[in-house]
Amino acid sequence: MTTRKNSLGHMVATLMLIASVGGCASQPEPDEAPWLIGYTCCNLHYDSDWISDANYSDLPFIPAGTPIAVMQPAKDSYRAYATIAGRPFRLGLDYGRPVQGTEQWVSKIVVRDDPRINNAAWSLEVRQAIAQGKVMIGMTKEQVITSIGYPLPTKTPNLDSNVWRYSQNSTAQYDVRWENERVSQVTKASDEKPGLPVTPPTKTAK
Repeated sequence: MTTRKNSLGHMVATLMLIASVGGCASQPEPDEAPWLIGYTCCNLHYDSDWISDANYSDLPFIPAGTPIAVMQPAKDSYRAYATIAGRPFRLGLDYGRPVQGTEQWVSKIVVRDDPRINNAAWSLEVRQAIAQGKVMIGMTKEQVITSIGYPLPTKTPNLDSNVWRYSQNSTAQYDVRWENERVSQVTKASDEKPGLPVTPPTKTAK
């Protein structure tokens, strides 16, 4: 009987150790102070608990203006841990590594002021498009970023460019084209399939 109790005790201790190690690998300590606290700048697409800088538009998204707290990324790490509306998420710098660091990327997608306050002044059509994560002809750059996020800097090195390249998924891409600082056209990238996240405008966005 004693031997059996010792064996059970050893197994429980082993499982607790494994769980402890696994927990440390997936999430920071619960008493760690957040590095950034604010709101999501834009609609952030996610897959389970993973938010990639690719921000694939085919995935479900967390709405712009959702409360977010992010822990300090480890040095030379391409991952950060966040709590968004009380739910844990991992933030992954998957594609922009050649041109930006994790802190730089996270600092763009976390803003101090709730963007919904400013967005309230936009037209109903624009707000409805943003609520659906879509682009509307006539949108400003701020409105597009709020709706579909920042384009990858490896695909769009300069936001002053008249074309921004986005990804619908891992294989399909599309271009947002600009004229006079407003969306003039949204087209599929060359040789891509249709199905772009575009809202055909009923009137010019304001």
